[in-house]
Amino acid sequence: MPRSDQLQQKKDAGPTGPPVVQVVAVEARRQPVAETLSLVGSVAAKEMVDIKSETDGVVQEIRFQEGQRMEKGQLLVQLDESKLAATLAEAEANFKLSRANGERAQQLYKDKLISQQEFDQAAATFSMTQASLDLKKRELKDTRIYAPFSGVVGARYVSPRPGDQQEHHADLPDRFRSGCRGVQRAGAFPESIAR
Repeated sequence: MPRSDQLQQKKDAGPTGPPVVQVVAVEARRQPVAETLSLVGSVAAKEMVDIKSETDGVVQEIRFQEGQRMEKGQLLVQLDESKLAATLAEAEANFKLSRANGERAQQLYKDKLISQQEFDQAAATFSMTQASLDLKKRELKDTRIYAPFSGVVGARYVSPRPGDQQEHHADLPDRFRSGCRGVQRAGAFPESIAR
């Protein structure tokens, strides 16, 4: 029989054997198991196109919002046309003058009062001013950008005001967003934008 001082030494020496592990046991049974997977992704249109202006100019008006449904032929963007309207007026005046000169030269050539070269020069000047007028009309027409087909407008990369061309983006964890000002959260559709 061990003595009490030997038992005390064994207690002081620590446990003898493997450490004790706590477990939770449940009765095994058959049941359906649902597997789920959460991923971060992005949604993109199946088909898309970039619409660009064929002429340079300052944006005067934007007639759409991102996510808006547009019909074919609807005006999207209006560029400033004041300079082009002035050059068109100049081209029209030059055209009228060259047309009058061409008609005069034709009559003078019929009456054998000018040479073939002078008549050809007047005719060439008329053709050049007519081409210039057509070009100015086309440039003025190009200040209006229309929807080439019906669809939903995606991202807008244009702004009518100087200084609005830049946006600053920062990815913040959700736990920091609640205390920040000016944060926008957007879902897959514009209706879900929280400001």
